Amino acid sequence: MLNSDVFCFSETHLQTCFNYSIIEEKYEVGEVFGEKQKNKGRAAMGFIVGWKKDVFTKSNFVIENQHVIRLELTQGINSWTIFFVYFPPYQYIDDKCVEFFDSLEKSIREDRKFIVLGDFNGRIGSEEIELESRNSKDLTVNRRGKLIISKVRWMGLNIGNSCTQGDHEGEFTFIHRNGKSYTVCDYCFYKGYDDIDFKVESLTHSDHFPISCKVKTTNLLQSDASKNDNQKPDVFIQRFPNVNAQLDFMESWSQHIENLHVFDDSVEGLNQILHHSVFTAANTAGLIKPKYRISRKKVKSPRFNEECNNAKKFKNHMLTKFRNAPFGLREHQAYCYKEANQKYREICSNSKKRYEEMLLVKFSDCQNGSEFWNTVKLYRHKIKDNQG
Repeated sequence: MLNSDVFCFSETHLQTCFNYSIIEEKYEVGEVFGEKQKNKGRAAMGFIVGWKKDVFTKSNFVIENQHVIRLELTQGINSWTIFFVYFPPYQYIDDKCVEFFDSLEKSIREDRKFIVLGDFNGRIGSEEIELESRNSKDLTVNRRGKLIISKVRWMGLNIGNSCTQGDHEGEFTFIHRNGKSYTVCDYCFYKGYDDIDFKVESLTHSDHFPISCKVKTTNLLQSDASKNDNQKPDVFIQRFPNVNAQLDFMESWSQHIENLHVFDDSVEGLNQILHHSVFTAANTAGLIKPKYRISRKKVKSPRFNEECNNAKKFKNHMLTKFRNAPFGLREHQAYCYKEANQKYREICSNSKKRYEEMLLVKFSDCQNGSEFWNTVKLYRHKIKDNQG
């Protein structure tokens, strides 16, 4: 546990004599107290959530209700919203589970990323989620499982169980105390993340197997460094213009190599040293030239008018809605996108015809060579038409 950036214990009750110092040394801790109704057995409800102090710059621990905890974390340019849930296996709790999924629709409409982890006490078997074929060692689908499947499909959520490299077989997450009954009732659902790895960990003293979720993050410093490494230099080494330039370069490079002391024998280090020595010798020989960049302003085609531009924006907007549409709305959004794309093509085709007709009139009205070549430039999109 203490190797994780974030952890959560659900259905957990801590006694007053519990020593927090082991956890609080590394973690910020948020707790929802469970209700211990009997001397024997575990507490009803209850959460203990922890997140590392030295990893996250901002945090927000929110108690949505006794079944749901929301944790918002920030680290540099990365941010996460994690929901930890526990829904007891009673029938009257089914409505609470459905209400939770309904509350996630606001985050989906706002295009926010989130992860949901916890014990749903629902069995969904090997049912497909978002058209993804799944394996599962638990093939049973119960009453609450059907509700979960319906909601997850409608909202277009992804599932980690049996759909990631760490759990491609759909491992069991719960073992009954008699040791004869195994089920899958703990899940990872998510939206907006492309690189998630879900795993069912080894059995602990609990009857539930711990589940874990790894999310790939972006390091701001590394991304900036990679951008700088990929930038091309603003100078280049020209070819030898004559024999004397070649002799000057070879003499300068020989002197530089003789005075060079190498302490790095790695391939990358030697490559940098060689690169530096070549540029130093070329600079001494006067072979370094600036790389001039000619900026050419792109002139929009006159036939692509404002009407075409608006139709293109609307077409792209419908494409985005189709890609982000929940499972139940995919077919309708696909139809809307096809209609918008067809309309866009018709508008562009009509605009092109009108433009070509206008050019024919302009060519026929040319009185001299100057007017003719100005019309040719207009055809080549090198000048704007201020007359039409």
